[in-house]
Amino acid sequence: MIAPNGEKTTHSITVPGCTVVDLVPAIGERIDALAAENGNTCIQFGWTACAHGGRKPRRGGRRK
Repeated sequence: MIAPNGEKTTHSITVPGCTVVDLVPAIGERIDALAAENGNTCIQFGWTACAHGGRKPRRGGRRK
């Protein structure tokens, strides 16, 4: 987020076990909370996301 004085602040959150459909509202809520914490004066917010695939069962049983 960027404050009116140009100061940039970075935050990181983890949203476990969700889909893109669930992620967008979760990020929106977090941005709203950050804006409120900073007096709703920030001039810009941006966000990126990365994903890691779910766990897949192993084929062929246990490794020895």
